Amino acid sequence: MKRYVAPSICYAFAVTLWLLSIYCENRSLALADLKTLTGDDVEGAIRWSNYGFGAFAVSCFATAIGSWLMPWFKSWERVAFAVSVTLGYTLLAWFVTILLI
Repeated sequence: MKRYVAPSICYAFAVTLWLLSIYCENRSLALADLKTLTGDDVEGAIRWSNYGFGAFAVSCFATAIGSWLMPWFKSWERVAFAVSVTLGYTLLAWFVTILLI
């Protein structure tokens, strides 16, 4: 059972970061939606968007690390799983962003 602890922690960390990235993108869109944009609002929107992308990128790496630590995966299965989950995250983030806009 101990061999499943590290991958589970990585996956939990990845999901948490993914949710954080959605929050950051929502915050960015909220700042960019104002009727009167000032320079500070634009800079804040860009900064929050960068935070969101950073959290999303790290969540993809955490997912890849978690799948690499899974004991029953062979090496090619680990790579395929990591790529498929990363693409799944990307599509999900894209759909959520489209729905929010």
